[in-house]
Amino acid sequence: MDNQQVLQAFISIAISHSPLLLVYFVGAGLALGTWNRHRGASALLLIGCLVLFAHVIVMGTFTSVLPPLLQDRGWSGDEIVRAFNVLNFLRSVVSAIGIGCLIAAALVQRRGHEVR
Repeated sequence: MDNQQVLQAFISIAISHSPLLLVYFVGAGLALGTWNRHRGASALLLIGCLVLFAHVIVMGTFTSVLPPLLQDRGWSGDEIVRAFNVLNFLRSVVSAIGIGCLIAAALVQRRGHEVR
């Protein structure tokens, strides 16, 4: 596996997930834009968007380059399946963290607003 293949996988992931990445990018921009008014909610939104943005790029690229890399190293089909089960669990954990931050940002109390 050479750097050119990794770069191609990265570009492919970025293009195919561009609508989702755009939403995370805009969300991060909104978080920065409201930082002074709602620091806590903005911080949670920013963290959530950045985690999910990185998740799509890093995990997507890693998932694309992992099978040929493992095959080149002599891994069997069963071993590759087990590796992907672990990878899918890690993907779920990272997604849960990012989405949890977004949910918390929506529900956190903001300065100047009463809780009813």
